[in-house]
Amino acid sequence: MLVLVLLTLVGCRTVKPTKETVRTVKDSTITEVTYQKRDTTIIIPGDTLKVRVPFTEITKEPFIKKSGRSTAIITRKGDSIDVECITEELLQRFEIVDKMIKELRLIQESEKQRIEIPVRYIPWWIEILAWIGGAALIGLGIVLALKLKFI
Repeated sequence: MLVLVLLTLVGCRTVKPTKETVRTVKDSTITEVTYQKRDTTIIIPGDTLKVRVPFTEITKEPFIKKSGRSTAIITRKGDSIDVECITEELLQRFEIVDKMIKELRLIQESEKQRIEIPVRYIPWWIEILAWIGGAALIGLGIVLALKLKFI
């Protein structure tokens, strides 16, 4: 009888649902590098050249003086002096490359809860045995009650 009471107390417990929380943090950094070409023209202005030559040194053969990008040619033609000054203008083209860096940081947080609710499952053969046992206990109770009443 004591065994039946203990089985009844232990067998009637309720199963608590299990709860599980999973937290996921995803951290990612994306770096994007872009190159952009840019044409630039730089003009460097002309140069200046000063020459001092004594009149007696000037002959029919040209006197050439160079300074930087400037060239002076001095010649004598009869009673006149010809001076030709050539200054080159410098034109340079540069191609400049701009480097742009974009950095994007992305943090994703997600939290998932999983709750498992147990479903009470009793196999069919155990249910049949339980019904047989219950009917046997009721029958035993009736038989004992009749015997005790007639004694």
